[in-house]
Amino acid sequence: MNPFKPAKIEWLTFFALSPVLVTIMNRLLFADNFLSIELLLKSYPLIFIYLLISWYLHVTVMHILRLKLPLFNQTYKRILYLFSSHIFFTTSSLLLIFWTYNHFHLFGYVIDYDKAKWCIVIGVVLTFVATSTWEGSYIYQLWKESLREKELLQKMNLQNELDALKSQVNPHFLFNSLNSLSSLIQENPHDAEKFLDEMSKVYRYILKNNEQELIDLSTELKFLQSYQHLLKTRYRDGLHIAVEAEKNSETYCLPPLTLQLLLENAVKHNVIMKNRPLKVTIAYEGNERLIVKNNLQKKTSKIPSNKVGLTNIAMKYKLLNQPEVIISETTEEFSVSIPLIKMKENEIINN
Repeated sequence: MNPFKPAKIEWLTFFALSPVLVTIMNRLLFADNFLSIELLLKSYPLIFIYLLISWYLHVTVMHILRLKLPLFNQTYKRILYLFSSHIFFTTSSLLLIFWTYNHFHLFGYVIDYDKAKWCIVIGVVLTFVATSTWEGSYIYQLWKESLREKELLQKMNLQNELDALKSQVNPHFLFNSLNSLSSLIQENPHDAEKFLDEMSKVYRYILKNNEQELIDLSTELKFLQSYQHLLKTRYRDGLHIAVEAEKNSETYCLPPLTLQLLLENAVKHNVIMKNRPLKVTIAYEGNERLIVKNNLQKKTSKIPSNKVGLTNIAMKYKLLNQPEVIISETTEEFSVSIPLIKMKENEIINN
């Protein structure tokens, strides 16, 4: 957006209202003589130029405020600054016209403060009409964009659910899970029952997660316990998972399945062996962020990947107007830092 380039609706509003204000001003300046040929040829164009400059300042300030406060939930603050600045510019520009005419005695004018006051009142009212039209158009565009983003986010949630479900029901995962279950049934029926219970929790959570855009961190961590149980049963001492994010987890939210996708990404792309364990840590990071990191021991054979997981997570945070997801990789470690959304922000997003 170029803040110095007025939009079409702003031009149309100016040309619709400026003749009214120019006529009113000349009527207040020169009473019944406001339709004389001399004034029509000289005073009217002069006041029009004044108003054009003032209008351009109005529009430029409005555009700058939109760049500084672009979000839908910043509307009240933007409107407060907008109307305050517009009242200042309108009052200043109209007073300047009266002062100029009086100081140079243009067309024999002598200032009448009562009429000047009424001109400012009328000018402010017309400015409010124009500003309301411009801001109303902008808010309408924001609302349409918000609907598009919400629809896209819902589609991404469904895709995320589908990808997560596919990863759990693909032949390899299903075979390994059933194989683990079969072994447990013979060795330890009690553990087999626990495994089956956790497995059902995983599928139930995945199938239901698309019902909301965000979920509280405590619920996500409970789900992750079930998912961890399946992984630990399979990889045993080859996989170490440390979760250090239980504290205050009820006060934060994040998109559903975010942690599951990050854990799955670590398991999918790294070697997991008893003598070379994969160590995954999920912990709080400064400035209300959560970091998921693992030691890097990439598989030599390339794993087929559609690269949806990390991209999906990053796009969700972008659509929710949240800070970016930070992905970092060194020779020894891979980490993903994600923002945590406070409950109050969650209410704003859902509204």
